Amino acid sequence: MAKVLGTMMTILSSLALIGLIFLYQNSNAYLQYNPATPEAGFGEVGLALPIVMALFFFIAGVTMLKTSTEPEKI
Repeated sequence: MAKVLGTMMTILSSLALIGLIFLYQNSNAYLQYNPATPEAGFGEVGLALPIVMALFFFIAGVTMLKTSTEPEKI
């Protein structure tokens, strides 16, 4: 059951990371919408905590996949 949970965590967090990277690249931290205002920082955009959480769940999922063992049925 741990491998199933690790797989779900890995897949869902990788999809979340792809979505968050897309949001970051369309924010004013990456694009300059108004030349009069300076570019926003990574934390000012509001994506720092979601990206850190998605990375944490991705690493936890991969760790669960690598370390968990399933009992062999005979």
